[in-house]
Amino acid sequence: SSRLRFGVVWMVQALWVFLTPLSVTILNSQMVQADTGLLDYIGWAVWATGWGMEVVADSQKNAFKAQHPDTFVRTGLWRYSRHPNYFGEILLWFGVYLACISGYSKRWQTLTGLISPIFTFHLLRNVSGVRMLEKSWEKRYGEQEEFREWRR
Repeated sequence: SSRLRFGVVWMVQALWVFLTPLSVTILNSQMVQADTGLLDYIGWAVWATGWGMEVVADSQKNAFKAQHPDTFVRTGLWRYSRHPNYFGEILLWFGVYLACISGYSKRWQTLTGLISPIFTFHLLRNVSGVRMLEKSWEKRYGEQEEFREWRR
C-alpha cells in the first residue's frame, strides 16, 4: 500500500538523519575534550579527500552532461571509478569517524561510531544511490557501447 511505502521511505530518511552523524553525536556527548592527535589530522585529510572527490566528480559530470546530454559519462574521475561521487561521500564520513576516535573514552563509542560510515556505505551502495542510478542508466544508456564497457 502507499501508506506502507511512505512509512518505509520516511523511516529510512529518519535513520539516515540519525545514523549518518552518529560518530559526531557520540563525540559531542563527551564531558572531556581530548587533545588533537595524529588520527584527527588523518581523519581531516580523509574527509577533505572525500569532499574533494565528490565535488570534482559532480562538477565533471555536470560539465560533460552540459555538452553531451544523451551520452554516458566516462571522462575525468568517471573513467576510473563507477561512482566517484559516492565513493567520495563514503570517504568523507569515514574521515569524520577517524577524526572522532581520539575523543572517545569508551570502547563501545569507538564501535558504535563506526555505524556512521558503514551505514553511509550500505545506503549508497545497496539502498539508494548506486542501485537506483544504475537501473535508470541501464534504461537510458543500455544501448551505448561505452555504457556496456563500463558495466563490465
